Amino acid sequence: MTVAMTPVQVPKDAVSLGKGPIPETDAELKQRIIEAIEKDLAENGATLPVPIAERVAAAFGEQPNISSVTVDFSNVTLAVQDEASEQQPDLGPAVKKKVEAELSHVAVRANPARLESMPVSASFELENLAVDWLTDANGDVWLAVSERKLEGFSGQGELQADIDDARALARELAERAAKDDSVRIKEVDFDIEVERPRGGEQRIRATGVLDGGYKFIGAQVKAEVDAVLENSTGKARVEDFKLRSSNPLVKLMLLVFRKQIRARLSEPIDLNSGLPKGYRIDHLELRTRGRALIATLRLG
Repeated sequence: MTVAMTPVQVPKDAVSLGKGPIPETDAELKQRIIEAIEKDLAENGATLPVPIAERVAAAFGEQPNISSVTVDFSNVTLAVQDEASEQQPDLGPAVKKKVEAELSHVAVRANPARLESMPVSASFELENLAVDWLTDANGDVWLAVSERKLEGFSGQGELQADIDDARALARELAERAAKDDSVRIKEVDFDIEVERPRGGEQRIRATGVLDGGYKFIGAQVKAEVDAVLENSTGKARVEDFKLRSSNPLVKLMLLVFRKQIRARLSEPIDLNSGLPKGYRIDHLELRTRGRALIATLRLG
C-alpha cells in the first residue's frame, strides 16, 4: 500500500538499496542486498574470504512483501571502529514516497565471525517484521524497519564469545592505543562471573586490572563492578563498584572523580534504546559454558 507522506527523513538504520525503482524480481532483490552489504563491509574495513553473493538468499512473497532474506557472515573479519568513525547523522534525506510491506522471515548468522582476532558466533531470526520501502527525493530506494508492528512478530538470537579471547583482544587494543600515545602497557586483564537467574534477575561480577605508565610514572588500577541484569526487560544496573590503585597520584584522581564515576555508573543501561520504536526485549539471559559467555534474547 502506497502512503501519502508528511515531511519525514530516511531513518539512520535504513538499508540503502541503490537507485529506484523498487526491485521487482527475486534476482533484483538479491543483487540490491548484495551490493548494500558489499558497500557496508568496505566502509567498515571488513573482509570476507568468499564473495558475499554466495552467502545471500532473498525472495519476494506477494509484492511488495518479502518472503525471506538470509545472510551468512561466517568468517567475516571486522575491525574495531573508533567513536569518530562510528558517528552517523540521525536522519537521512527526505522521503518522497513510502510503500508499506511485510518481511516474513529474516535470518542472519555468523559461525563464527571475527572481531579483529576474537571469534564471535551469532544467529538472529525475525518473523513477521513490518518494513517500509522508502524512495527519497534523489530517487534512491531504502528498506527500513517500520514503526508499525505486525501481529505475530517474534525475534530471537544468540551471541557467543570466549572470555579469554576477549581478554586477548582487550590487550591488543590497549597496546595499540598505548603505542599511538607513547604510553606503556604492562598488563590488561579482566574476568566475568555470571550467576544463574533468580527471581527474574542475574547478578554479574566483573573484575579487571590495568597496569602501565607514562614516561617515568607507573600506575596500576584495579576495578570491581557488581551489576544486576533484569532478564525480562534487558535493563541492567550497577549496584557497587570499587577502584583501587597503589599510586598516590592515581589514588587522588580516583578520589576526586569518584562522584562523577559513581553518577555515570548509576545510570541504568537499557538495551531497548537501540531497538526501533515499538519493539522491546522480552527476555535476555547470560550464561557461561566453560570459558564461553553466551547471551540469548527474545524480542517482542
